[in-house]
Amino acid sequence: TPRELRSTMSYKELQKLAKENGIRANQSAEKLREELDFAELTTQLAGLADQFDVDYEKAKNLSVAALIGRMITMSDSDAQKTGLEKLLADFMDAGLAGSRISDLFEFEAAAL
Repeated sequence: TPRELRSTMSYKELQKLAKENGIRANQSAEKLREELDFAELTTQLAGLADQFDVDYEKAKNLSVAALIGRMITMSDSDAQKTGLEKLLADFMDAGLAGSRISDLFEFEAAAL
């Protein structure tokens, strides 16, 4: 569910979505939105890394910004570059662009 829709969802709807995504549902609505946003961002990043055949062992010490920047340079299409730039902006907005890939995915696993 896109973030724009989550911002208008009721608390019960957020709790249901959280449970479907393996996130503890007994948190405040704001915390549920944050965790759902985080799960969406990391899922998008992982999917794109797979598309670009990025090896986790080689990328785990990179920052999110560095990895996305690398994928931007590997991209062949303007649409894909635009999508990656948007993803980078979303990570920047969340304050996670400087996070190491290994820390990000360790945090995601711990949250589930």
